[in-house]
Amino acid sequence: MKLSGRPVALGLLVLLIGVYADGQKNRKGLPGYDAATEFTFDATIEQVNNHRCGKNWSGTHLMVTLEGRPREIHLGPAVFIKEQAILFRPGDRVTVTGSRIPADEGHGIVAREVRKGEQRLVLRDQDGRPSWSAQRWQW
Repeated sequence: MKLSGRPVALGLLVLLIGVYADGQKNRKGLPGYDAATEFTFDATIEQVNNHRCGKNWSGTHLMVTLEGRPREIHLGPAVFIKEQAILFRPGDRVTVTGSRIPADEGHGIVAREVRKGEQRLVLRDQDGRPSWSAQRWQW
């Protein structure tokens, strides 16, 4: 079967545009992150969980109680969190800066920064773009 160069080139171009568009979507941060709703709070970690968040990755989440209700704090990919110099355990006191997740009825929070004592973990920039996107990590 002989393939004409023009249809093959066109198909390759369409594929590359799709890959580029997907990469651009990933740079915008987690869906639901809204810098306008960003707030900072102190909490004690009750649980540290890793569970599937996307097709190919597992995320690290902190469970805390805030305003009398359980809240899940979304940090980022577990492989990225494991490589950081900060370790989270139940009972740790943390200060979190993040944004509420509207789709989660305000029960979830996307963390931009987490402080534990003198340690500081920056997870996203001011617009919510993930720190791991600048590296080899992808959503």
